[in-house]
Amino acid sequence: MKHLFQKLTFIALCWLCLAGPSALAQTADEYVRPYTENYQYGANLGYYGTTWTDEALAGLLQATGGHSVRPTLPEWFVEAFGYKIRVNEFDNYVNKLGMKELTCFIEGPSDSHRDWNTYSDKAVSSKLFANLYAPIWNSDGTVNPTNYYAIYVYKLLLNYGDKVRFWEVLNEPDFANGASAAAWLTRAPTPDEQLNTRAPFYHYIRMLRITYEVVKKYHPEAYVSTSVGYPEYVDALMRYTDNPNEGAVTPEYSRKGGAYFDVLSYHAYPNYALHKWDNDLGGFRYTRTSDYSANRVIQYKDEMVAVLDKYGYNGTTHPKKLLTLSESNVSRRTSGDRTSSDERQRNFGIKALVLTQKHDIKQFYLYQIGETVNAPAPGTSVSGGEEIGLMGLYENLKRDGPGSTKILQLGRAFSTTSKLLYGYYYDAARTTALALPSNIDGAAFRKDGQYIYVLWAKALIDNVEEANATYSFPAATNVGTVERYEWDYSLNGTKTSQPGQGIELTTTPSFFIGTAAPPQVACSATGTLLREQWDNVSGTTIASIPLSLPATSSAAITQFEASSQTAYNYAARVRGYICAPATGAYTFSIVGDDAAELYLSTDADPTKKVRIASCAGWTANNRDFTRMASQQSAPIQLVTGQRYYIEALHKQGWGPGYLAVAWQLPNGTRQEPIPGSQLSPFVVAPTTPPTTVACEGTGSLLREHWRNVSGTAIGTIPTSTTPSSSAAITQFEAPALNEANYAARVRGYLCPPRSGPHTFWIVGDDEAELYLSTDADPAKKVRIATCNTWTASNRDFARYPSQQSATIQLQAGTRYYIEALHKQGWGPGYLAVAWRQPDGTRQEPIPGDVLIPFVPTQPILTEQIASSKGLGSQATELLAYPNPFTHQATVQFNLASTGKASLAIYDLQGKLVRQLYTGQSEAGTTQRFTLEAQGLSHGLYVLRLVTDNNVLTQKLVFGR
Repeated sequence: MKHLFQKLTFIALCWLCLAGPSALAQTADEYVRPYTENYQYGANLGYYGTTWTDEALAGLLQATGGHSVRPTLPEWFVEAFGYKIRVNEFDNYVNKLGMKELTCFIEGPSDSHRDWNTYSDKAVSSKLFANLYAPIWNSDGTVNPTNYYAIYVYKLLLNYGDKVRFWEVLNEPDFANGASAAAWLTRAPTPDEQLNTRAPFYHYIRMLRITYEVVKKYHPEAYVSTSVGYPEYVDALMRYTDNPNEGAVTPEYSRKGGAYFDVLSYHAYPNYALHKWDNDLGGFRYTRTSDYSANRVIQYKDEMVAVLDKYGYNGTTHPKKLLTLSESNVSRRTSGDRTSSDERQRNFGIKALVLTQKHDIKQFYLYQIGETVNAPAPGTSVSGGEEIGLMGLYENLKRDGPGSTKILQLGRAFSTTSKLLYGYYYDAARTTALALPSNIDGAAFRKDGQYIYVLWAKALIDNVEEANATYSFPAATNVGTVERYEWDYSLNGTKTSQPGQGIELTTTPSFFIGTAAPPQVACSATGTLLREQWDNVSGTTIASIPLSLPATSSAAITQFEASSQTAYNYAARVRGYICAPATGAYTFSIVGDDAAELYLSTDADPTKKVRIASCAGWTANNRDFTRMASQQSAPIQLVTGQRYYIEALHKQGWGPGYLAVAWQLPNGTRQEPIPGSQLSPFVVAPTTPPTTVACEGTGSLLREHWRNVSGTAIGTIPTSTTPSSSAAITQFEAPALNEANYAARVRGYLCPPRSGPHTFWIVGDDEAELYLSTDADPAKKVRIATCNTWTASNRDFARYPSQQSATIQLQAGTRYYIEALHKQGWGPGYLAVAWRQPDGTRQEPIPGDVLIPFVPTQPILTEQIASSKGLGSQATELLAYPNPFTHQATVQFNLASTGKASLAIYDLQGKLVRQLYTGQSEAGTTQRFTLEAQGLSHGLYVLRLVTDNNVLTQKLVFGR
């Protein structure tokens, strides 16, 4: 199928070549395609010797949170080794590693295609292509092969056009190595001022024009980009044309350089610009911290945009250009007066990633994946060359091969930032609502109603990478408590909880996920808790407590303590509400014999309770609170006047049994046990005991696993193909796998033991969806819950509203088809499904005793579908390109013989999505249609052509 698609792609491109000479209806002066993809965390690959392949380097980047790469395909290389030399690597970037929106810079003519003329005063020949001014197009619309650069771009598109989104024309054409760029504001740069071209300035504009014309004809969804460092060079691009006669405007050369690129990609190495002459000092004034470095990256961008605005690329006269940052970093060692450290490099990395998103820069490619020299001890100065070599995510990769890499602080910080923020969008309004003071910086990011905040104290004293500040979320943000993640979260998985008030910040950015502040409703305690007891319950574990059954007896207790009693085989639950006397951190302790557990909710809702302490072994008495570490909770923030649901479970086997709960108040006072003055009882509504119905054949579900499936979206799961493996799981939970790029489906039947309302929850990483049918028929399934972004663990069921289903009525003893889809991109992946039964019992995950496995029939692959009237006639052709597509795709067919034809798109459930054509079609006539992405969900579709003699199908993927 792959070879057929490549053949059809070639035919399609050849057809396009017959369309006639190019006459661009519009340029970047009239239109720049809107860009709606995620901000991409990327890096330049670098070269570290033959030990490292490009694929291995990209895999290393992916493991560190990278989602895109910036490779190169110089003409001398592809001419020498063949244009397909890197096709497999690029396929792996996109389809195996899930890389997206690749940027590729193109340059470097072969000796036979190089312009050997000398334009330089220093007798250095041009580094650009010969025959740039040969016609770009033949009279029949094909690319002129004697225009060496044009045919080079065309061949790259033919082989890599479906994988590269941004085509950068020559890396740093304005590299001047000390020349005064200010002169370029009144004249064009000279060949000797352009060390990477050594050619007339207009030749570079000619390369932009050729690239733009060829790319826009064959891949109009792609972007043409510069790769520059000086705003003065951009100013010159705005003033001159590609006319070899000094860039003059003539009818043949009517467009200036700005017409031939969509994207201004720039490079920023800010540590070289952190000083300014100060007459008062009689010397330089330095600003050497991570904040000044990160903000200097944005200043470079602002200087570039000011030039674009000056020449009307402001969204009014001409469309605004997109902005990307394709090289940036700071060293981690001092060189000359450019001081630095591991901490400063790490802090710069996070701040630059945050601020570039804040300032609408679409991509950031760090320089580079690994260092190329060994780093001396901290505080040691290095040479200028070593300074550049100490930029990377990993220590020296020329020294360390695959399997022996050592990640740097910058690598961990990059990974944490990507893990937490990828897929989130900068929210300007929410950032404004933060009302950040002048000594604090940061931003708010949003996805599906969930906010993540990045905050830090600004380091504003030269050469002092230290700062502290205190911040409180304004009331308007409705942030009560926050979960806090530090720069090395990707390594240790540690997070902490704290109030949204009085947050201590340092110059190292921290990440925060807020929980809505509870309503400030005064609560008053009534003095008791409800204690329920079940008699004749064997065992000593908490799990043996029959909470779904009516208690044998119940009574009120006036403090959080159940008196010691010599009784055998009983169980108890103590529950009610606790009212904090002051806002602050509380620490709870529990003691019990034989076993006890303590639960607390984030508010008055019992369904939000979580276990905070436990006592699972022998204790000496009812005040023995410190025998086991598990008896004490972590500090928990409570708000005065807020009512919180609290519950203790107690199981006694034989001998004297007791239970007590204590706490320590924010002021350090300890109360053993908690007095009744802070307690109120739980009121039990009278209920009818539910009828329990046993189910047959229970015990497991079927889990199917597909390997090497790129991306993180559910729509990429190839459920129509045979899985790589399948197995039975004995509860509704898939084990955490440290495997990248896999997909899974868990399915079977659910047999509820009780009739009544049920609620379901799902959690998964990276994405998961839960489906339930109204009976045992899989065709009736509907999606009831989703988890479409980051979660903390396989028990993090309450992070997003979408994870919880609506209340669903189920009948005891009835089989219901149930299915979960799970997609993992990188890092550990997991899936779990929980439920709450009508009696309030919550099970995390759903146990095997209510689950029945699904037995699949022999699968039929999409590619195998064909009519018995004529299997895949080679004369009848069906083609869709680009595939995958993100905005629109072209679909075309050509019939072998005249007759009726129907062309339609179906989803994987066989539902008709779009009817593209139905009617009579002549043999040999190409029918072509444009498929717009609007209204489609990301995922896999089936394109189906039905004729009198054939049924042809093709997979079509929307979304990269």
